[in-house]
Amino acid sequence: MKNKNMQPETPKDEPLTFSRFVKFYEDFIEPRFNRIEKKLEDHDQKFEQVDRRFEDLYGKFEMFTQEYVFANEQIKRISQVMVTKQDLEGLATKKDIEGMVKKSDLIFAIDQFKIYLSARASN
Repeated sequence: MKNKNMQPETPKDEPLTFSRFVKFYEDFIEPRFNRIEKKLEDHDQKFEQVDRRFEDLYGKFEMFTQEYVFANEQIKRISQVMVTKQDLEGLATKKDIEGMVKKSDLIFAIDQFKIYLSARASN
């Protein structure tokens, strides 16, 4: 059909109907929303991966912090009972010698603990 200006009718000249609106939505708007949703899902997955990595790092950091506190407490305890040169100069009785042996066993245990911590930290 031709209108008064003698031009053929185009889809632009058609009245806006619900079916035309639905077609426009399905052809133009919905695909864009689908692409946006896909990108958001991809970003959500990446954020979840990053979050898991931070949780893993925090767990390792927390473990090392606890070991550090424990080691410091043990070192403080050891430093209170360590055998010094002055302790050795005054030894005279069997009881003093037994005390020194117990202290040296403690020092050996501490050295072993330090080796353990060093090996664990290198892993």
